[in-house]
Amino acid sequence: MKTRILFIALIFSFLTTKAQDIPIGQWRVHVPYNRAIGVKVMGDEVYCLTTRSLFIYDRKTGEVETISKLDGLSGNLFSALGYNESQKCIIIGHEDGAIDLIKNDEIINVSDIKNAEVVNVKRINRIVCRGKYAYLCCEFGIVAFDVEKEEVRDTYRLPVNVWDLTTDDTNFYAATDEGILYVAQNAPLIISPESWVQMEIPDSGRCVAINYWKEKLVYYFEGTKNVYTQTPLKDDHTVLKNIGNPSGGKLDITVSNNQLLLSANRNVFIYSESYQSSKTISEVHLGDTTRTTNPTQAFHIGNNQYFIADNSLGLLFINSMNPVAGEVIQPNGPYSHRSFNMTTDGTKVWIASGGHTDLWAKWWTRDGFYCFDGYSWTSFNSSNGTLSGEILDISNITVHPQNKDIIYLGTWGNGLVEIKKGEAPKIYNSTNSPLKKRCEAPDQGEFVAGVAFDSKGVMWVANSNSSNVLLTCDKT
Repeated sequence: MKTRILFIALIFSFLTTKAQDIPIGQWRVHVPYNRAIGVKVMGDEVYCLTTRSLFIYDRKTGEVETISKLDGLSGNLFSALGYNESQKCIIIGHEDGAIDLIKNDEIINVSDIKNAEVVNVKRINRIVCRGKYAYLCCEFGIVAFDVEKEEVRDTYRLPVNVWDLTTDDTNFYAATDEGILYVAQNAPLIISPESWVQMEIPDSGRCVAINYWKEKLVYYFEGTKNVYTQTPLKDDHTVLKNIGNPSGGKLDITVSNNQLLLSANRNVFIYSESYQSSKTISEVHLGDTTRTTNPTQAFHIGNNQYFIADNSLGLLFINSMNPVAGEVIQPNGPYSHRSFNMTTDGTKVWIASGGHTDLWAKWWTRDGFYCFDGYSWTSFNSSNGTLSGEILDISNITVHPQNKDIIYLGTWGNGLVEIKKGEAPKIYNSTNSPLKKRCEAPDQGEFVAGVAFDSKGVMWVANSNSSNVLLTCDKT
């Protein structure tokens, strides 16, 4: 199935964007653009994939184009991004196994893995391109996809989850839950799991990232947190770096423009000439502010300039290394995909991100709340300093009917929060109001399931799992 791409251009800033008029009856997608998981550069176009969105930055014009399911993508739960240079094709992997190609100004949906009945978990972990092929790393093995013909060529079925793949001139090397497996690229029975051999390595357990640079394999093991280098099939391994716990539990090893880039644990480690010396990007100056990076993948474009997929800031452009400085490139959107409750005051839409699990337990979310005024989104949370970090699990949100500058947040465990414009938030709980805790056990606070106003301006509060189930307060 092929769908012509409809691009929507946005002129953006970090927090606001100009409105896009849409016809009556047409849908519009509102997704977060900050949790980036992959970045690829194709000429002047920079593709950035987040867990819920895809956008393109034009380096010449400075414009941003967003692409969504409404434009032809298979869905909006993304897991991997690849770029096949020989075919000038962007490849997008989904959590459910769907594949999207952006090729010759078309979106091409491929559903072979998604519709397969022989596997349960179909998530695409990584996309590695060589020649005209894209190799899709999955829980059931590796799918060799012919990008030129737009079809699956082979499936290399393996009995372990495959996280990453690389090659030298002779072999494939797969990073798996059980170490590294390798096979000759011209093996006649490459599709058979018996053809793949366990490589002797200094570690055991889950290997989640691997690449090949300067005649050595570079790979990362979750157990010891070590990044190793090793000549393929030789016993000469050395520890390149101890990473610790990578952000999000994963690490990316990318080679671009003759540099080795390790993205993990709030750092990009840069090896530009050898395995002996490196530079590090850990903080970036953004005008008058400095932010800690949370990188998931990096790409070197030359002249000490980098594009970084950041799990907090979206797409980062690093244009200076001494000091490290750059800019955030991100379309305007809500802070998070979480949306448990919403309301409107007639001019704005307000979203509460928190809530509770199906078993009525806490989520422990700090995504805060956000509002949309018809033009742009504004988010309030501890990450951008607009909301205290102690306010968790906002389950409902209400605007005072006579004063739109007063917002009430019902939380699942932190009581009722009153926010007045220009004032610090006020928290009502069992110490200063009739609200009651569920019980006196640790982490069992005041659970507010709902807040509403009647026609006389009286506020009604549902205090879940307490002796005071329903409370009133005159807020006129």
